[in-house]
Amino acid sequence: MKQFLILTTRYIKRFEGPRKNFQELSIFTFQALYAFCQLTNRTVSERLTQFLSNQYVSTTVTPENLFQSQIQTSVRQFNSSIINDFVRSLDLIKNTTQINGLHSALMTNYDFYMASGTTQLYMNSCIHSECDCHISPTCVEPLSIINKYGHVPFYIPGLYYGCYIIEALLQSTLECFYNKTCIATIRYIYYNNLNVSMIALDSSSKTRYSVKSTIKELLDQLMIEEWNPSWSYENYYNECQPIECTYIHETKNGIVYIITALFGLVGGLITVLKIVVPRLVKFIRWIIRKWRKKITPQMSTVGT
Repeated sequence: MKQFLILTTRYIKRFEGPRKNFQELSIFTFQALYAFCQLTNRTVSERLTQFLSNQYVSTTVTPENLFQSQIQTSVRQFNSSIINDFVRSLDLIKNTTQINGLHSALMTNYDFYMASGTTQLYMNSCIHSECDCHISPTCVEPLSIINKYGHVPFYIPGLYYGCYIIEALLQSTLECFYNKTCIATIRYIYYNNLNVSMIALDSSSKTRYSVKSTIKELLDQLMIEEWNPSWSYENYYNECQPIECTYIHETKNGIVYIITALFGLVGGLITVLKIVVPRLVKFIRWIIRKWRKKITPQMSTVGT
């Protein structure tokens, strides 16, 4: 392996490699974008299936306002967790690629060549906009179109290429594809003005993203415009099927109710006293008689 890859700069001039252009890299860029669309769609679909399989269980019927609050909290937690998990997974893949120094098959991060007069293969890291891929995998530069004469008449706004297709795509935007003039220029240079159907994206449509939103900004929200959660308290209540139902009706007490309650309270107190007082008096009398019986024999004995 050491004979195959010799990392040295002695007698070797740093080589930036051939300039990459839209004709060479566009297919890989849009394949990666399509893969991201599929990945986010599959991620959301699978997590939604898992989320909807959960059951809401309660020992008693939950009040409607509390039910709505709990469901809203659960939905917010689901939204944040699915986004955080996706972003962490993507970051893990990118960091693993960088740490292991994986080489791009498109030769956009490292170039391999043989020095003159040797049979050894050498490797140089590529440079994009004065940024070395050996130091940072996020180096990028604008993606251009080369005409048939080998000239660069046009740089595509918002599109980049760099050390890795994925890293460059995450920093790119789709602003060119909202602009009819930009698309027409690509058609003229790339397709030699052939009759190729290319429809501009609608920039006037209502969206949470801007024309210059990067692909990373779209992925950070799973490319979702908005969440539309819905729930039905009626379905929950019917599914619960409670055996009995109680409710509290709060009213202000009127003067008639207060007077009635006082009379009832007094009448009840009198009834209680009629029952308790006679028994209490009898009990006290019984105590007194018992006490007198004990005292009387002692006095007669002292007199004798």
